[in-house]
Amino acid sequence: MKQMKLHPIFFMIIAVSLGMVACKDDLNPDPKSKEIHVNWINQFYDLPNDNGKHWTVESSPSWALPMKKTGNDTIQFFVESNFETSDREGEIKIVFEDGSKVCHTIHQTTSALEDVNGEIITNTRNLSLTSGVGYTTNVFRHSESYKYHVSVCTPINFARLVTVLDSVGEADALFKEDQAGSKYESITGSTFTSIANQLSVNAGLEVGTTGFKGSVAGGFKSDGGSAAEHHYAILEIKHIVGSKYMRGGMLRYFAEKGINIFQSRFNSYCKVLEKEPENEIALHGIVEDFGTHVITYGSLGCEMKLSMDLELADGMKSTDINAAVELGAKTVSVKGDFKMSDKEENISKNLSFGLITYGGDNKAFKPSFNMDFDALKKMVMNKETLDMWVAGMHKGALALVDMQVISIADLLPTEKARENMRNYIINNYQTDYYLSRDENYKGPDLYILKNIPGKGEFACSSSIEIPEIDMEIRMERKIFDKLSTTEFSTLIYSGPVGQVNRDKGFFVGSETRKPCKFSTDRQGNFSTEEFQLLPKAPLEELYVDASGDITIVAKTSPDLYRTLDFNPLQIEDENHTVSKDAIIAVHIRNGNLIINENVHVTLDDFSVYNGSIICKGDATITFRKGTDIVATGHKAAGISIGKEGTTVNLNFEKGTHKIISERGAGIGGGSASFRFLNKVGNIIINGSDGADIRITAGGGAGIGGVSNSDEGRHCGDITIDGGSYNIASTVATSIGTGMNSARCGDITIGSKVTRMILRKGSKAQNHIGKYDDGCKCGNITINTKNISQE
Repeated sequence: MKQMKLHPIFFMIIAVSLGMVACKDDLNPDPKSKEIHVNWINQFYDLPNDNGKHWTVESSPSWALPMKKTGNDTIQFFVESNFETSDREGEIKIVFEDGSKVCHTIHQTTSALEDVNGEIITNTRNLSLTSGVGYTTNVFRHSESYKYHVSVCTPINFARLVTVLDSVGEADALFKEDQAGSKYESITGSTFTSIANQLSVNAGLEVGTTGFKGSVAGGFKSDGGSAAEHHYAILEIKHIVGSKYMRGGMLRYFAEKGINIFQSRFNSYCKVLEKEPENEIALHGIVEDFGTHVITYGSLGCEMKLSMDLELADGMKSTDINAAVELGAKTVSVKGDFKMSDKEENISKNLSFGLITYGGDNKAFKPSFNMDFDALKKMVMNKETLDMWVAGMHKGALALVDMQVISIADLLPTEKARENMRNYIINNYQTDYYLSRDENYKGPDLYILKNIPGKGEFACSSSIEIPEIDMEIRMERKIFDKLSTTEFSTLIYSGPVGQVNRDKGFFVGSETRKPCKFSTDRQGNFSTEEFQLLPKAPLEELYVDASGDITIVAKTSPDLYRTLDFNPLQIEDENHTVSKDAIIAVHIRNGNLIINENVHVTLDDFSVYNGSIICKGDATITFRKGTDIVATGHKAAGISIGKEGTTVNLNFEKGTHKIISERGAGIGGGSASFRFLNKVGNIIINGSDGADIRITAGGGAGIGGVSNSDEGRHCGDITIDGGSYNIASTVATSIGTGMNSARCGDITIGSKVTRMILRKGSKAQNHIGKYDDGCKCGNITINTKNISQE
């Protein structure tokens, strides 16, 4: 999920030539004077006061104002950018305490032949003066050389700003912190976009603006498009020598009150927008000339950035990316080699790194990408190299390593202009910029949640995953005793994917209760915060922004939000019973999904732990994306089939589908929910191309009957075609009967099966068919050679 500019945020003077010219002042016909030449870019310019006399600036051009009117030290001016079509010149007159005067002629070149969209020209002195504060950044642009892309020009005239701050008694609104120290910061995510979004939120970007995408992807040097699951992290190790801060609220106040603290070019755009707040030429001109955001906080120092790519191997989980970050931090900070745990060893083998530094001695580390762990250790655990890098910082090689910003829209004079600028940056400008680089770009990361059930006496649940912001939104409708013991309540929870936070959430309201927020603190105390201004009625939609924040109203124009629908599972009791055809996404813990007769259920995203899918009769179940079923109950199958004479069709689409029964069959008979049901029906399994079906049974056949039970011991016909299979039983056949005189019908394996690996219990005579001679099985037909038995 980064970049801006390493070097000073103020601009270099191209040339200063000394000479004598006549001053247009009859009282002092021959003062000492200088002819000053500067380039077109806004900059600070210093005139030395060699004689140490007290001075007063009598006059100067409106585009070259003194930072203070009088003084005894160096005479400093702020020179605005020259956006005019020709060079310009003016006179600076200075009067000294002894009555002498000096007149300087200042010449400035035009920007007409320059690249206005370039990056800032900097030097160490100017960077140490400003820390980037008051300058602007375009968060969509990626710098090849520096951490952030800082625009060449600032809209602010610093001479005017300092004068206004002094006049209103707010000189401390712009101040410097000289605190030095080091800090580690990390961000993790399942996509590049989710990391970029988190960086955007941390920098203070407004809702919907996703900056830093280019620097994130550039750091990994990978498109993240491999078949394996990847998780990403950025680890920043920063050594800071000082920071500067400006209260953004002061800038907003001056803009709203019409107090001029800006350069003439910016003022000309504001005059247009006062009359025509929707003028897109002016909106675009401001962004192109200056940038999207104003820097209000900047830190100087040097930084090492590690981009980390973890490919999940068998036995690894998404949260292991956090352990990878800790390993990366240890590698950089520990002097000498260190011993890794078994987990760290495994993680290190599946990690790749990108490394880049900002500030410090740039000869110490060369940017490197796709390094393995050993290469990283060799590079960063070299003490001489690290010392060389940090020594460069102490010698003045500083970088802008941290910043916070406000939108440039906050500098516009009217609320309508500010609103239009925010919407322009979030929508048209952002979309045009990213679409020119990514044809699959979908728009701003803003979402409306719809299809929220708020009425009716039923329970339901559904989940929406938003990979762009690495968030999962969970909806549950149920009896929630803490809100009502008699009425159903629809609750909204959210959190990182797979880590939904249930300690706080939204109640969407009902016909008898107002919507509210609710939370449970660490002591277990439950509290609510009711939305007093809302009526007693269920909310029909909620809004989610790039930070994952859920609100009841849009933070910007609703037209910029993308719609996401919940697909609520209609369940008639707390044990998740489905009676109508539905497309659902549901995750169940400690419970069953019960499917009534003649129902077609599409499981868009499904998992159950300590529970089963139980079919009461004929049924069709389509599994999309992936499946994760873990049945731990006594005699419980992962998927229990209906009674004799019924047929259950199971369709597995592309993805990995795991079905585990610790004490029953994987798919088939043997659930205690079917007391005295001796024989179950027929099983038809169809796998699509790319479907990887993995079935493990600890108390029966992988597919078929259960062992040591009268309940579900016998099963009907079994038909399997298409897909790839890994089917194992620890006690019985892979496909067929359990034990103890069990029976099954015909078994047919079709020609479209791409692979089938079978493992049976140690005492079972056959992988397919009957357990032993005491059991019976119908005809066995195998139309594929892609079967291996272990």
